[in-house]
Amino acid sequence: MYAIPRTRFGLVPFEITAMENLIAHYVALGFAILAALSGISGAQKAKGGFRSRSAQTYTRAALLTTVGFAVGIAFDSEEIFMAGASLGMIFVALGLLIQSKEGEVFVKIASEQRVDFISGLPNERLFYERLHAEHSRTKRTNQRYSIAAFEIDNYDLLSEADKTNGMKLLAESLNESIRNTDTLGRVGDHQVAVLLVDTLAEGAIVGCDRACERFFFQSCGHNDTAHVTRPLTVSVGIAAFDDDTVDPHHVVDNAKLALKRLHDEMDSGIKVYDRNEFVRQADNDLEALEKTA
Repeated sequence: MYAIPRTRFGLVPFEITAMENLIAHYVALGFAILAALSGISGAQKAKGGFRSRSAQTYTRAALLTTVGFAVGIAFDSEEIFMAGASLGMIFVALGLLIQSKEGEVFVKIASEQRVDFISGLPNERLFYERLHAEHSRTKRTNQRYSIAAFEIDNYDLLSEADKTNGMKLLAESLNESIRNTDTLGRVGDHQVAVLLVDTLAEGAIVGCDRACERFFFQSCGHNDTAHVTRPLTVSVGIAAFDDDTVDPHHVVDNAKLALKRLHDEMDSGIKVYDRNEFVRQADNDLEALEKTA
């Protein structure tokens, strides 16, 4: 190898013994700088922060190129320059591969956080996001929406397999029953809510009744994916948006309250939330409680 003379100001030579040495010198230097900068930049942008595997790989790339650069200066060796830069670039490429895999994992986790694992429906968080968006639209357009809360009857008495398969079947059945503009979501351990846009409570009854019939029919074994050991029925509580509704969560709570009242009456089917009726019932319950006390 031909040595490249260095001045006291750094690496730029004034006398060149071979053009190849000059080219090799600057190519090695360029690769070293590129690998080091790529390593530092990749570590900063890596998902999961500097503790992620990709960030650590990028950091090794920057360290290797820096060490190779320093040793190359000390020994006037383009081979060491090239070795350090090459190893650095290999680690950068490895970091890119690891980072892409980490990105896929992050996307999968984010997706699972918004989708219920068992039913495949939007989970409670995503459902309420969509409900808030519809609530804002309803306020602007002076339209109406309703919430229907579905619950499999005698859910607590079912086996674990029937609970899981029953929830999957309910999700599938409702997906086939609702309109494209409506939204499904699992809002509890055993409840599925449907956001029915531009629909009054009275209009929701018809669609919910058909959905209940479809679910029962499919649970009787007329669906290859049912996998339940007994016919299942479902009850529905319905509540509608009105002008006094401030928080859309209250509409869901009212639908669940109608469902609870239905079960308290030892009945199944469909019940619509009526504020006056529920207030009277609450007053009667309080009066009865005071008498017993």
